Order: sequence, then C-alpha cells, then structure tokens
Amino acid sequence: MTMFPEVNYRYFIQPSQPLPGSLQMLNFDNTTNTWPMQMLGRLDGENAIKDGEGYMFGQMLEWEESPDLQ
Repeated sequence: MTMFPEVNYRYFIQPSQPLPGSLQMLNFDNTTNTWPMQMLGRLDGENAIKDGEGYMFGQMLEWEESPDLQ
C-alpha cells in the first residue's frame, strides 16, 4: 500500500481456519477437501463484505503505526 497509494485496496481475505493439506486435495469430487474449503471461502468472503471496504487495511495500518500493538 505504501508503494502504490493510488490503488483502492478494498478487501483483504484469507482463510479464517487452517486449510487441509495432503494429496487428497487433488481429489475434486467434493467428498474430501474441496467442499469444506469452498464453504469456508464463502463464509470468509461474506464476513469481509460485512466488515466493509478497507476494514482490514485500516487494521494493518493501525498495527504498523502502533508500537503497542506490535
């Protein structure tokens, strides 16, 4: 954000829970990892929208500027 201040950073989304990892990730029939990961992604995306545009970026800037938070 420091390097590109003209960019409108709206949403930052990352998994709220650890994602499973193994060779089963290559099985795409929704019986193993893909369906739960899709559902987690939908929930995380919904929560990001509820937080509002720029919310997480504001949190990051607050952390960057506050020695107490670091």
